[in-house]
Amino acid sequence: MFPGQPEGTASQIYAFNLMDKVIGGFNYLIDLHTASFGRVNSYYVRSDLNDPVAAAMAKLQQPQIILHNSGQDGTLRSAAAAKGIKAITVEIGNPQLFQNQYVQWSYTGVMRILAYLDMFSGGLPTSPTDETGADAASQQPPHPGAVASPPNTVICSRGFWIYTRTGGVLEVYPNINTVVRKGALVARIKNIFGNIVDEIYCPAHGITIGRSSNPVAMAGDRVLHLGVIKKENEALAKEAKEN
Repeated sequence: MFPGQPEGTASQIYAFNLMDKVIGGFNYLIDLHTASFGRVNSYYVRSDLNDPVAAAMAKLQQPQIILHNSGQDGTLRSAAAAKGIKAITVEIGNPQLFQNQYVQWSYTGVMRILAYLDMFSGGLPTSPTDETGADAASQQPPHPGAVASPPNTVICSRGFWIYTRTGGVLEVYPNINTVVRKGALVARIKNIFGNIVDEIYCPAHGITIGRSSNPVAMAGDRVLHLGVIKKENEALAKEAKEN
């Protein structure tokens, strides 16, 4: 969709004007999202971790998971990055619930980034200190009553979706932000009589970034978003996209 076109469909024109008249004037972008209806996400960030500023922004957000994704995929973040704007996408939970802890974590992370960029002076830490960006000071809530950040951030070098091969009633077993072993049973498809018609196994060791919450599935529907956990000293791909 992004960066859009000056002529074309209504959505293409809207995207073009948004980029041209609004986003094009930015230096930094934090794109806040939830999952689509019928799916739930962990509290995670997509960022090009080969870009030092975007990587720092992702780590300062202190999510449960950071997914290395270089863009080039028609999203607002990738269109902004193509203009030299330092950008991250923050994905926040279930679109059908107000999840107070996720909201507080996201808010605190945004304020931490603003402090890092000298756009806010609230006594927050101003730089990440390790691979997760989580030193003792940055774990502190910015004001009384705030919720502390997640205890650990898992960095994933890549991610991909697992899809159904047939339709039916979908049961997905791993919870979000859960480590899943290669070969583990992650989902079943049943018919209307409760008979198992297909079983889906995890193709790689990883962590559950997101999952389907809709029991009604057709062939080719999304089941589980798996993040492959970054190994120590692993070089990150220059172009990292998802299926």
